[in-house]
Amino acid sequence: MMKARLLLAAALWLAASYVLAEVQIVDRPVNGEATPVSPAEQVPQSAQGSAVLTAPTPVVTTTTTDVTTESSSPTPVANSNSASEMFYQMQVMQQEILELRGALEEQAHQFKQLKQQRLDDYVDLDRRLSALNPVGGSANASSNPSAGQAGSGQVSSSTTGAASPVSDEKAHYQSAIDPIIGKVKNLDLAISLLHEHLKRFPNGQFAGNAKYWLGESYLVKDNTAESRKWFESLLNEYPLHGKVPAAKYKLGVVYHKLGMNAQARTMLEEVRDAGGPAASRATEYIDANL
Repeated sequence: MMKARLLLAAALWLAASYVLAEVQIVDRPVNGEATPVSPAEQVPQSAQGSAVLTAPTPVVTTTTTDVTTESSSPTPVANSNSASEMFYQMQVMQQEILELRGALEEQAHQFKQLKQQRLDDYVDLDRRLSALNPVGGSANASSNPSAGQAGSGQVSSSTTGAASPVSDEKAHYQSAIDPIIGKVKNLDLAISLLHEHLKRFPNGQFAGNAKYWLGESYLVKDNTAESRKWFESLLNEYPLHGKVPAAKYKLGVVYHKLGMNAQARTMLEEVRDAGGPAASRATEYIDANL
C-alpha cells in the first residue's frame, strides 16, 4: 500500500515537471497583469543553463510631466519687457517733443530778430534822411499850400508847430522815436509819445516822420487798420516826403494783409517802377505773395 502511494506521487511529480517544461510563465507589465508566453517565444532550457524559472524584471515606464512653476513662467518676463519698451518709447517721444519745441522757439526768436532788424534798417534810413534834410521844409511846404500863401516873407505856423521853438520840437521827436531806435525797445511807449508829438506839433517839421513811425509801429504790432491809417495820412499830406517810398511799400504790405490784393499790387508795382532802395523789396514781395 505504501509502495503504491510512493509510485503515484512520483508519477504526479514527473507529470508536473513535464507541464512546467512545456509552458513558461513570463511576467510582462501589460496593464499590471502577467500574460503567458507561447512555446515558440520561450527561451530554450539549454540557453537558460538550468530549469530554474526566472521572471524578467518588469519595465516600468514613468512619464515625467513638465510642471511649469510660477517662477519659470515666461508671461511675467514678457510683460516686464513690454512695459520697459513702452517706458523707453515714451522717453524718446518726450525728448523729441522737447527738441521740436526748442526748434520752434528758436525759429520764433529768429523771426522776431529779422523783424526788428528790418525796423532798425528803416530807422537808420530815417536818420540819414533827417541828416540830409533835417527840417523837411520843401516836402511840408509843397504838401501844405495853405501854410503860407500871403507872401514869401510871411512865416508859416507849420514851421514852429504850436508856437514852439524848433529845438523843442526836434528834442520831443527824438524822445518819441527813442523807444524804437534805442537799445530798449518799447513800441507802446513810442506810439504814445508819437501821438503826443502830433498833438503838440501837428504841422511841425517832423510830423511826416512821426506819421511814418506810427504806421510802422502799428504794423509791427499787427494792427493793420491803424497802420493803414497813418501810412495813407503820410502819403496824402506829404507826397514829397523822404519816407514816401518806404511808406508806399509798407502800405502795399498792409493792403495785402487786409486782403486788398488789387490795391496791394498797384501800390507795390508803383514802388517797383519808381526804383530806389524799396524797389527790389517790392519786386520780391510781389513775386512771393501776389
